[in-house]
Amino acid sequence: MDIKLYFAPLEGLTTAVFRKVFLKHFGFVDKIFLPFISTNKNYRFKKKDIKELKYQFNDTVLIPQLLSNNYSDFTEMSFKLYDLGYSQINWNIGCPSPTVVVKKKGAGILPHFDFIDKFLDNVLKKSPCKISIKTRTGKENHEEFINLIKIFNKYPLEEIIVHPRTALQNYEGKPDINFLSDVISDIKIILCYNGDIFSFDDLDFIKKRFPSIKRFMIGRAGIFRPIIFEEIKKGIIFDNKVYFKRFLNFHNDLFAAYETVFPGEKQLIFKIKDYWKVFQMSFNDEKFLIKIKRSKNKDDYMNLINEYFN
Repeated sequence: MDIKLYFAPLEGLTTAVFRKVFLKHFGFVDKIFLPFISTNKNYRFKKKDIKELKYQFNDTVLIPQLLSNNYSDFTEMSFKLYDLGYSQINWNIGCPSPTVVVKKKGAGILPHFDFIDKFLDNVLKKSPCKISIKTRTGKENHEEFINLIKIFNKYPLEEIIVHPRTALQNYEGKPDINFLSDVISDIKIILCYNGDIFSFDDLDFIKKRFPSIKRFMIGRAGIFRPIIFEEIKKGIIFDNKVYFKRFLNFHNDLFAAYETVFPGEKQLIFKIKDYWKVFQMSFNDEKFLIKIKRSKNKDDYMNLINEYFN
């Protein structure tokens, strides 16, 4: 299938540990975007960021994502990323988290058109990396995006990843594909669609609505049904018996990988339960999910998993 699939960043979940196991068992993704790193005046990465950045896999392209409202900080840190082997960087101006927006970062930047224009002008003149953008269609209303399109079109951006919700919506309601349909012809940069692609059918619907779009970003579905990328690329939907067998092998490898990271049993169980907050979207079995939440140690947890799947 002549499309490109991207894995969206999910804080605390799409870690280096997860990525390695995911690519072993599933893959079929063209780019994986890393959870955002905030720029700073010291131009330094935190230890946890360095740990994530040093893991690169095969031919899958990893894209660091910077959260920034200072073009000097962004540019200087882009040089450090380039030295680490990264040739592309994504500027996140789409994060709708209120704690981010209030600092005029992420989607909080969107109404500040002159600032965005100046930021891109400075960064694209100086950064050694190709720059892409991940954005919402506005902070409070979609009309903001009409002005943003005019700015984006001025610059040689690698691509823009558009989630057609406002920051005010957060993840409520539905992506406004009618609005995107009205403005898509004005966008002169390569466009990647992002927003509520949870199944093969969801992506098929977007493809038919927007035949010009060839790039798609998938988030939570990459966690709760990591085989989705393969299903889309191959044009098939796997039977649940086949999928759950592969999921079990994937899960067990993920659990084993985190055992080497968290020597403490309590930390390990806590971490794997974070994944079940998303995994549960594939399982329509309330009793099983309650037992998962109540499990307190490694043996009880793994006995429950093996009993359920086998």
